Amino acid sequence: MVVFVDGTTGIDTAVVDQWLGDIVAVTGVTKCYNDEGEILPRFQDDIKLCIVPNGDDSWGSWKARW
Repeated sequence: MVVFVDGTTGIDTAVVDQWLGDIVAVTGVTKCYNDEGEILPRFQDDIKLCIVPNGDDSWGSWKARW
């Protein structure tokens, strides 16, 4: 799913860009745009980096920061 950050939210996208490819938990409104699902967070605290313990392979091929 795509996380779309609207410029009017005040969310620091430089922080979010650092997490590209990591596992994040996002709270927001969902919508469909061009046949693709999107999550639209409202505030900076709506996006949180998930920490996966080293050696925990329960996330499959996903990778997160340790």
